[in-house]
Amino acid sequence: MFVYDSCFAQLTPGDNRDNSLAECVNLNPMAHLWFPTSGPQNDAVQLEFGRDYWLGIHEEPPPGSDNWVYDDGSPLVYTHWYMMGGQPDPGPGVGPETCVRLFYKLVDMELRSSRVVDGPGPTRIFRV
Repeated sequence: MFVYDSCFAQLTPGDNRDNSLAECVNLNPMAHLWFPTSGPQNDAVQLEFGRDYWLGIHEEPPPGSDNWVYDDGSPLVYTHWYMMGGQPDPGPGVGPETCVRLFYKLVDMELRSSRVVDGPGPTRIFRV
């Protein structure tokens, strides 16, 4: 799939970011995990590949610096996500979280007319 001059391929499900990155590079040594640079690009990829994926974004050392960059080292230019639930956090016995997994959660919103509307909920970003 091509979106804004970038090619995207869906990988077989992996249980962690390292496996996903290894599969990506195995397909093409110049490949990398995708990172969002605009709303339209993010929407197109989400529609094609679903709502749960690893991103090519990481935290620069030291862990906890909260200095997030794209995997090519450039600063983030698109950060349209919502963080909730105390995330990111290292979790008990997990250690520093330095990479990003994005997924969408549908949220029910009750309107004054008592109708319930399902819509795109907040995107949650986790360092894993």
